Amino acid sequence: MRRKISREEKLAAIQRFENGEPCHEEIETVRRWRDELHKFGEHAFSGYGRRRNSIPQKTKVLVFRLRRAEYERFLNCFQSSQAPSISEFARRQLFAPEPDLEEIEKRIASLNDALKRLITES
Repeated sequence: MRRKISREEKLAAIQRFENGEPCHEEIETVRRWRDELHKFGEHAFSGYGRRRNSIPQKTKVLVFRLRRAEYERFLNCFQSSQAPSISEFARRQLFAPEPDLEEIEKRIASLNDALKRLITES
């Protein structure tokens, strides 16, 4: 049967190891504990089979359904975009800044002027 070693015992062993003091545990085991402590911080030594993350998860998964035609349109839009991933594409579409209506009106006027010039030149 495996001996259970408490978090406090592991921390004390790591401290002794780092101070160059003799350890009762195998050196490789203490090194593994030290690496786990550095990687997971306060989440280290959470217990057998328990999930631990080095940082709290900051993202959430969003799932939604699309009809085939909607999916194909979405995929076409994504592929023609410069987004590096579908997630980034969706973020850009959802959280794009509000359009500046004044700027849009200026662009439309500019396009109208260019169109008029093209028509009169031909």
